[in-house]
Amino acid sequence: VNAGGGTPVTTNDLLMAIGCVCMAPFASDEARAYPTARVSMMADPRGRGVPADYYGNAAMPLDLQVEWSIVDSGNLAAVAQGLRGRLAEALTVAAANCLADPDTPPEQPPLLYWNSWARAKGLLQADFGAGLSRFEWINL
Repeated sequence: VNAGGGTPVTTNDLLMAIGCVCMAPFASDEARAYPTARVSMMADPRGRGVPADYYGNAAMPLDLQVEWSIVDSGNLAAVAQGLRGRLAEALTVAAANCLADPDTPPEQPPLLYWNSWARAKGLLQADFGAGLSRFEWINL
């Protein structure tokens, strides 16, 4: 998809952008204390630094930071392009570091947890007690 003649984005980027724009008005003061909105996601690096036939848990967290001014603009093309750029950067770094121990998660609360990996639902359905995030599953 070419959003407005700029950087091409994927359908997933556009869906993520819609999620960000819709959730931004409800972002906590704590999240707004940072200059960027954080989108937390999970990636499967098989074929991107880990062999495609890798056996084991290769899932890794990725955090995308997009300036609040872009998210608050409501311009879906700009938000999607911002997310695409950050995701491309994160995947480049992930390919180089995919077998290293994961970093400690940032203290910044995420605006949105995003996952387009279909098999993740089975991994995240387990009930580990109170206090965990509630996941909303959207089937498209």
